[in-house]
Amino acid sequence: MMRAQYPKVCLECGSNFMAKLARAKFCTYRCSHNFLHRNSDVLSKRSARKRWRQSEQGIAHRKEKVYREAHNRYTTPAKSSAAYSVLVAIRSGLLFRPKTCENCFSAHEYIHAHHHLGYEKRHHLDVKWLCPPCHALAHGWNGRREKP
Repeated sequence: MMRAQYPKVCLECGSNFMAKLARAKFCTYRCSHNFLHRNSDVLSKRSARKRWRQSEQGIAHRKEKVYREAHNRYTTPAKSSAAYSVLVAIRSGLLFRPKTCENCFSAHEYIHAHHHLGYEKRHHLDVKWLCPPCHALAHGWNGRREKP
């Protein structure tokens, strides 16, 4: 089976070439290297972000509790393990994600798996399928997704 090739024009030298990938923009590595280094303003946001992350302020920010909570989806290993078990079960066909909520029977495009018996290993696949509003009520969250 032959791979598709796409006719392209190099952004650096202007020559025509056949690309193996549809997103290719340069005929050679040398052309991409020259273009990106000559047009470094394209990369300025990325490099500025990288420099900030490596600064003392960026390192301190990442260590803060606020950063950790915002970037870690689950607060305990038990919750992440339970969520991963459900994901694997859905992908393997052991569990099926319905289109309607078990509580209010409304149709939603994304139904949450609620571990109503807890996050212990024996209850990883014991879930109720709830819409986001019902899931928030089940956890006792108010309208802003904050615990009371």
